Amino acid sequence: MIKTAHLLTFLFFLNSFAYGQGTTQEKPDYHLGFRIAPRISTLGGGLEFAKGLTPSFGLRGGFNYFTYGYDATESDVEYNLDLELKSLGLFADWHPFKGSFRLSGGFLINGNGIEGKAKPTTANFEIGDGTYALNSASLEISYNTFAPYFGLGWDTTFGDEDNWGFCFDLGLVYSGSA
Repeated sequence: MIKTAHLLTFLFFLNSFAYGQGTTQEKPDYHLGFRIAPRISTLGGGLEFAKGLTPSFGLRGGFNYFTYGYDATESDVEYNLDLELKSLGLFADWHPFKGSFRLSGGFLINGNGIEGKAKPTTANFEIGDGTYALNSASLEISYNTFAPYFGLGWDTTFGDEDNWGFCFDLGLVYSGSA
């Protein structure tokens, strides 16, 4: 009776093993899926799209946007400043070790800039020991529309099937001045 129980147990496990071998698909060693993720950076908040093409190469694109306005009156001068950060980017990522570390190159279509105006609330105003008459002063800073990018980063979602991950980039944008 015990020999029969051992034989049935052995046949059950053998059958389970054979069934599992026949129906289990081999898991690919790499996930080249499409990803969409929110992002926060010094260029503002945005959305990023990424696609792995090979185990060591992928493409990313996205946009960033942020605005901030400042209006105040100090020392009889009205200030109006407007900051606008807006950019579109396209990047190629090389993962030299087929892991999370990446080197990136690409470009931004750059719409970043700041505009401002200062207007005295009185006809004359004083700076230090001098008295001056000024209607207004204007400020405008803009950058080249095409801005090359180079950076390095870390992306735990690259090559992974998980729905959650972490990305970090440290890079340089040559934006020049328009």
